[in-house]
Amino acid sequence: MDILSIVKSEFGLNVAEYLQNKNRGGVSGSKGLDYENKFATFKLAEHAIILLTHSIDCKFSPQHLGFADDLVIFNSDIDAHYFQLKNSVSVSWNKKPHPLYLDFEYQYMLSSILGIKRISCQLVISDMKSTKKLHRLMPRSIAEFSSVFYFPEVNGIHELRLKMPEFNECIKGLCAFPHEDDKLDAVAIVLNAAWCNAAPSGSASIKVSELLGAAKRIQPSYIRWVVNPIPLNDKAKKVLENIENFSYSTDNGFFSWSWCDGLESGTLAYDCSDPRFASFQQILIRSSPSQFSELEGLLL
Repeated sequence: MDILSIVKSEFGLNVAEYLQNKNRGGVSGSKGLDYENKFATFKLAEHAIILLTHSIDCKFSPQHLGFADDLVIFNSDIDAHYFQLKNSVSVSWNKKPHPLYLDFEYQYMLSSILGIKRISCQLVISDMKSTKKLHRLMPRSIAEFSSVFYFPEVNGIHELRLKMPEFNECIKGLCAFPHEDDKLDAVAIVLNAAWCNAAPSGSASIKVSELLGAAKRIQPSYIRWVVNPIPLNDKAKKVLENIENFSYSTDNGFFSWSWCDGLESGTLAYDCSDPRFASFQQILIRSSPSQFSELEGLLL
Protein backbone atom coordinates (compact mmCIF):
# COMPACT_ATOMS: atom_id res chain seq x y z
CA MET A 1 0.00 0.00 0.00
CA ASP A 2 1.42 3.42 -0.96
CA ILE A 3 1.67 6.38 1.41
CA LEU A 4 -1.38 8.22 0.08
CA SER A 5 -3.50 5.09 0.46
CA ILE A 6 -2.29 4.64 4.04
CA VAL A 7 -3.09 8.27 4.85
CA LYS A 8 -6.55 7.96 3.28
CA SER A 9 -7.22 4.79 5.28
CA GLU A 10 -5.84 6.03 8.61
CA PHE A 11 -6.58 9.78 8.55
CA GLY A 12 -9.41 10.18 6.05
CA LEU A 13 -9.92 11.49 2.53
CA ASN A 14 -9.56 15.18 3.44
CA VAL A 15 -6.14 14.66 5.01
CA ALA A 16 -5.00 12.55 2.04
CA GLU A 17 -6.08 15.30 -0.37
CA TYR A 18 -4.27 17.88 1.74
CA LEU A 19 -1.08 15.79 1.68
CA GLN A 20 -1.31 15.32 -2.08
CA ASN A 21 -1.78 19.05 -2.65
CA LYS A 22 1.02 19.91 -0.24
CA ASN A 23 3.41 17.60 -2.07
CA ARG A 24 2.30 18.89 -5.48
CA GLY A 25 2.86 22.46 -4.39
CA GLY A 26 6.53 21.92 -3.56
CA VAL A 27 8.71 24.88 -2.78
CA SER A 28 7.24 28.35 -3.06
CA GLY A 29 9.61 30.36 -5.25
CA SER A 30 13.36 30.42 -5.82
CA LYS A 31 13.98 32.22 -2.51
CA GLY A 32 12.51 29.31 -0.57
CA LEU A 33 14.40 26.79 -2.69
CA ASP A 34 17.72 28.56 -2.08
CA TYR A 35 17.07 28.55 1.67
CA GLU A 36 16.27 24.85 1.64
CA ASN A 37 19.34 24.00 -0.43
CA LYS A 38 21.65 25.88 1.92
CA PHE A 39 20.15 24.11 4.93
CA ALA A 40 20.56 20.74 3.21
CA THR A 41 24.20 21.64 2.50
CA PHE A 42 24.69 22.39 6.20
CA LYS A 43 23.22 19.01 7.18
CA LEU A 44 25.26 17.31 4.46
CA ALA A 45 28.45 18.79 5.93
CA GLU A 46 27.44 17.56 9.40
CA HIS A 47 26.77 14.04 8.22
CA ALA A 48 29.82 13.96 5.95
CA ILE A 49 31.94 14.52 9.08
CA ILE A 50 30.17 11.61 10.77
CA LEU A 51 30.87 9.48 7.72
CA LEU A 52 34.49 10.58 7.63
CA THR A 53 35.18 9.95 11.31
CA HIS A 54 32.88 7.02 12.14
CA SER A 55 32.11 5.42 8.74
CA ILE A 56 28.36 5.88 9.37
CA ASP A 57 26.44 6.62 6.18
CA CYS A 58 22.84 7.83 5.88
CA LYS A 59 20.37 8.87 3.18
CA PHE A 60 18.99 12.32 2.32
CA SER A 61 15.61 12.74 0.66
CA PRO A 62 14.38 16.14 -0.65
CA GLN A 63 10.66 16.95 -0.91
CA HIS A 64 9.72 13.61 0.61
CA LEU A 65 6.05 12.62 0.42
CA GLY A 66 4.98 13.44 3.94
CA PHE A 67 3.64 16.13 6.23
CA ALA A 68 7.09 17.45 7.21
CA ASP A 69 8.63 17.15 3.80
CA ASP A 70 11.34 19.70 2.99
CA LEU A 71 14.13 17.30 3.90
CA VAL A 72 14.23 13.84 5.44
CA ILE A 73 17.38 12.17 6.73
CA PHE A 74 17.18 8.40 7.11
CA ASN A 75 19.85 6.99 9.44
CA SER A 76 18.32 3.58 8.84
CA ASP A 77 14.99 2.06 7.84
CA ILE A 78 13.69 2.64 11.38
CA ASP A 79 15.40 5.97 12.18
CA ALA A 80 14.22 9.13 10.40
CA HIS A 81 14.53 12.88 10.96
CA TYR A 82 12.03 15.21 9.27
CA PHE A 83 12.60 18.91 8.60
CA GLN A 84 10.10 21.63 7.76
CA LEU A 85 11.65 24.96 6.72
CA LYS A 86 10.12 28.43 6.99
CA ASN A 87 12.14 31.50 5.95
CA SER A 88 9.50 33.85 7.33
CA VAL A 89 8.81 35.83 10.49
CA SER A 90 5.07 35.06 10.48
CA VAL A 91 5.09 31.41 11.52
CA SER A 92 2.66 29.92 14.01
CA TRP A 93 1.94 26.42 15.30
CA ASN A 94 -1.82 27.04 15.12
CA LYS A 95 -2.32 29.06 11.95
CA LYS A 96 -5.36 27.84 10.02
CA PRO A 97 -6.56 26.27 7.78
CA HIS A 98 -3.77 23.69 8.29
CA PRO A 99 -2.03 24.16 11.66
CA LEU A 100 1.67 23.38 11.54
CA TYR A 101 1.58 21.31 14.72
CA LEU A 102 -0.91 18.94 13.03
CA ASP A 103 1.63 18.31 10.25
CA PHE A 104 4.09 17.16 12.91
CA GLU A 105 1.46 15.02 14.63
CA TYR A 106 0.44 13.40 11.36
CA GLN A 107 4.07 12.85 10.36
CA TYR A 108 4.81 11.08 13.64
CA MET A 109 1.75 8.85 13.31
CA LEU A 110 2.42 8.08 9.64
CA SER A 111 6.06 7.23 10.29
CA SER A 112 5.04 4.95 13.16
CA ILE A 113 2.60 3.13 10.87
CA LEU A 114 5.42 2.70 8.34
CA GLY A 115 7.52 0.94 11.01
CA ILE A 116 9.91 3.76 11.87
CA LYS A 117 10.86 3.54 15.54
CA ARG A 118 13.03 6.62 16.05
CA ILE A 119 11.31 9.74 14.76
CA SER A 120 12.10 13.41 15.13
CA CYS A 121 10.56 16.49 13.50
CA GLN A 122 12.33 19.83 13.37
CA LEU A 123 10.98 23.20 12.39
CA VAL A 124 13.73 25.32 10.84
CA ILE A 125 13.24 29.09 11.02
CA SER A 126 15.19 31.99 9.53
CA ASP A 127 14.19 34.48 12.23
CA MET A 128 15.82 34.18 15.67
CA LYS A 129 12.98 35.88 17.55
CA SER A 130 10.41 33.58 15.95
CA THR A 131 12.59 30.55 16.73
CA LYS A 132 12.59 31.34 20.44
CA LYS A 133 8.87 32.06 20.45
CA LEU A 134 7.96 28.85 18.63
CA HIS A 135 10.16 26.84 20.97
CA ARG A 136 8.42 28.40 23.97
CA LEU A 137 4.91 27.88 22.56
CA MET A 138 5.41 24.36 21.20
CA PRO A 139 2.25 22.27 21.76
CA ARG A 140 2.61 19.46 24.29
CA SER A 141 1.29 16.93 21.80
CA ILE A 142 4.48 17.20 19.70
CA ALA A 143 7.06 18.28 22.30
CA GLU A 144 8.47 14.80 22.86
CA PHE A 145 9.66 14.35 19.28
CA SER A 146 9.91 17.94 17.96
CA SER A 147 12.35 20.85 18.08
CA VAL A 148 12.86 24.31 16.60
CA PHE A 149 16.15 25.35 15.01
CA TYR A 150 17.42 28.73 13.89
CA PHE A 151 19.06 28.74 10.47
CA PRO A 152 19.87 32.18 9.03
CA GLU A 153 18.92 33.31 5.56
CA VAL A 154 22.16 34.40 3.86
CA ASN A 155 23.26 35.66 0.46
CA GLY A 156 26.02 33.15 -0.13
CA ILE A 157 28.03 30.22 1.17
CA HIS A 158 30.82 32.45 2.53
CA GLU A 159 28.29 34.38 4.61
CA LEU A 160 26.85 31.10 5.87
CA ARG A 161 30.29 30.05 7.12
CA LEU A 162 30.62 33.37 8.93
CA LYS A 163 27.17 33.25 10.52
CA MET A 164 27.12 29.56 11.41
CA PRO A 165 30.19 28.39 13.37
CA GLU A 166 28.83 24.81 13.31
CA PHE A 167 28.84 24.82 9.52
CA ASN A 168 32.28 26.39 9.38
CA GLU A 169 33.75 23.74 11.69
CA CYS A 170 32.29 20.95 9.56
CA ILE A 171 33.76 22.48 6.40
CA LYS A 172 37.15 22.72 8.14
CA GLY A 173 36.89 19.05 8.99
CA LEU A 174 36.21 18.16 5.36
CA CYS A 175 38.87 20.41 3.84
CA ALA A 176 42.46 19.36 3.28
CA PHE A 177 43.45 23.00 3.96
CA PRO A 178 41.40 23.98 7.05
CA HIS A 179 43.18 27.30 7.57
CA GLU A 180 42.73 28.72 4.06
CA ASP A 181 39.48 30.63 3.63
CA ASP A 182 39.35 30.42 -0.16
CA LYS A 183 39.65 26.64 -0.06
CA LEU A 184 37.04 26.39 2.71
CA ASP A 185 34.66 28.37 0.52
CA ALA A 186 35.48 26.11 -2.42
CA VAL A 187 34.61 22.99 -0.41
CA ALA A 188 31.34 24.52 0.83
CA ILE A 189 30.40 25.61 -2.69
CA VAL A 190 30.96 22.18 -4.24
CA LEU A 191 28.99 20.50 -1.42
CA ASN A 192 26.12 22.85 -2.25
CA ALA A 193 26.52 22.09 -5.96
CA ALA A 194 26.51 18.33 -5.32
CA TRP A 195 23.27 18.67 -3.35
CA CYS A 196 21.58 20.98 -5.88
CA ASN A 197 22.45 18.58 -8.70
CA ALA A 198 20.92 15.66 -6.78
CA ALA A 199 17.88 17.37 -5.23
CA PRO A 200 15.78 17.62 -8.45
CA SER A 201 15.41 13.84 -8.36
CA GLY A 202 12.39 14.44 -6.11
CA SER A 203 11.69 11.96 -3.32
CA ALA A 204 14.50 9.59 -4.32
CA SER A 205 16.97 9.14 -1.49
CA ILE A 206 20.69 9.57 -1.97
CA LYS A 207 23.51 8.51 0.34
CA VAL A 208 25.83 11.02 1.96
CA SER A 209 28.76 9.01 0.58
CA GLU A 210 27.40 9.50 -2.96
CA LEU A 211 26.93 13.24 -2.42
CA LEU A 212 30.39 13.62 -0.93
CA GLY A 213 31.83 11.58 -3.80
CA ALA A 214 30.10 13.87 -6.30
CA ALA A 215 31.55 16.93 -4.55
CA LYS A 216 35.01 15.39 -4.58
CA ARG A 217 34.81 14.73 -8.31
CA ILE A 218 34.16 18.46 -8.78
CA GLN A 219 37.01 19.50 -6.48
CA PRO A 220 39.32 16.50 -5.87
CA SER A 221 42.25 18.48 -4.49
CA TYR A 222 40.52 20.01 -1.47
CA ILE A 223 38.03 17.50 -0.07
CA ARG A 224 39.04 14.74 2.29
CA TRP A 225 37.73 11.33 1.34
CA VAL A 226 36.08 8.69 3.48
CA VAL A 227 39.15 6.61 4.17
CA ASN A 228 41.63 6.44 6.97
CA PRO A 229 45.00 7.83 5.92
CA ILE A 230 46.71 5.09 3.96
CA PRO A 231 50.10 4.25 5.51
CA LEU A 232 53.12 4.63 3.32
CA ASN A 233 54.99 1.62 2.04
CA ASP A 234 57.85 0.88 4.47
CA LYS A 235 60.39 1.30 1.66
CA ALA A 236 58.89 4.68 0.70
CA LYS A 237 59.02 5.75 4.34
CA LYS A 238 62.70 4.88 4.56
CA VAL A 239 63.48 6.98 1.46
CA LEU A 240 61.69 10.01 2.88
CA GLU A 241 63.18 9.68 6.34
CA ASN A 242 66.68 9.77 4.87
CA ILE A 243 66.12 13.19 3.27
CA GLU A 244 67.52 15.88 5.52
CA ASN A 245 65.11 18.52 6.91
CA PHE A 246 62.12 16.87 5.23
CA SER A 247 58.85 16.05 7.03
CA TYR A 248 55.46 14.84 5.86
CA SER A 249 51.98 13.93 7.11
CA THR A 250 48.95 11.99 5.87
CA ASP A 251 46.72 12.93 8.81
CA ASN A 252 44.13 14.74 6.68
CA GLY A 253 43.99 12.02 4.02
CA PHE A 254 46.39 13.94 1.76
CA PHE A 255 50.18 13.72 1.58
CA SER A 256 51.42 17.08 2.89
CA TRP A 257 55.12 17.86 3.09
CA SER A 258 57.52 20.49 4.39
CA TRP A 259 61.22 21.14 3.92
CA CYS A 260 63.46 23.24 6.17
CA ASP A 261 60.69 24.18 8.63
CA GLY A 262 58.35 25.37 5.90
CA LEU A 263 60.84 27.12 3.63
CA GLU A 264 59.12 25.04 0.98
CA SER A 265 55.93 23.05 1.50
CA GLY A 266 52.96 21.65 -0.34
CA THR A 267 50.31 18.95 -0.69
CA LEU A 268 49.87 16.40 -3.46
CA ALA A 269 46.91 17.25 -5.69
CA TYR A 270 45.29 13.84 -5.02
CA ASP A 271 44.48 12.10 -1.76
CA CYS A 272 45.96 8.94 -0.35
CA SER A 273 43.13 6.76 -1.66
CA ASP A 274 43.84 7.79 -5.26
CA PRO A 275 45.68 5.20 -7.42
CA ARG A 276 48.14 7.97 -8.26
CA PHE A 277 49.35 7.91 -4.66
CA ALA A 278 50.33 4.25 -5.01
CA SER A 279 52.18 5.16 -8.23
CA PHE A 280 53.90 8.04 -6.43
CA GLN A 281 55.23 5.62 -3.82
CA GLN A 282 56.50 3.18 -6.42
CA ILE A 283 58.31 5.94 -8.34
CA LEU A 284 59.73 7.18 -5.04
CA ILE A 285 61.10 3.73 -4.24
CA ARG A 286 62.56 3.22 -7.73
CA SER A 287 64.22 6.63 -7.95
CA SER A 288 65.27 6.64 -4.29
CA PRO A 289 66.20 10.36 -4.01
CA SER A 290 68.75 11.14 -1.32
CA GLN A 291 68.22 14.91 -1.05
CA PHE A 292 65.34 17.34 -1.43
CA SER A 293 66.46 18.69 -4.80
CA GLU A 294 66.07 15.18 -6.22
CA LEU A 295 62.68 14.65 -4.55
CA GLU A 296 61.15 18.01 -5.40
CA GLY A 297 60.18 17.08 -8.97
CA LEU A 298 58.11 14.13 -7.72
CA LEU A 299 56.10 16.40 -5.41
CA LEU A 300 54.89 18.79 -8.12
